[in-house]
Amino acid sequence: MILIPFIAWANDRCTNPSAYTIDKRCYVTAEEKAQKPYNTTVALIDHVYNVPMCTGTIIKTQDMLVVYTAAHCIVFGEYKAEKIKIRLQDGREFITSHNNSGNYVTPKTDEDREKNYPEDWAIYNIPIQGDSIPYTSL
Repeated sequence: MILIPFIAWANDRCTNPSAYTIDKRCYVTAEEKAQKPYNTTVALIDHVYNVPMCTGTIIKTQDMLVVYTAAHCIVFGEYKAEKIKIRLQDGREFITSHNNSGNYVTPKTDEDREKNYPEDWAIYNIPIQGDSIPYTSL
């Protein structure tokens, strides 16, 4: 068996534009993750397996810090999660509480999916406020 060095690990549209003509994503470096706006992206953590399941963004609106995410990340059938755990880029975790969300329900058909599209949003309050948590302002 021949082992080929895995040098393509960090290749993306930004590092090799001619090779990535369809997939336009660029991966964020560890240094960039520590800076705005990337440090305002959080992982929503699955409460059973303790692994990331979705992402959200920390926003400061009025005098509150909240997480905006997609409702399909917090809706399970007809049930909406009242609390979700988030993990910041620096590893800190917080339990957030439901603030508001669209009328999204898990779609059963393509027609349901289309109806749900504008309702696929959710907002969760972050219990800790202050400058120690990175955020983006509206």
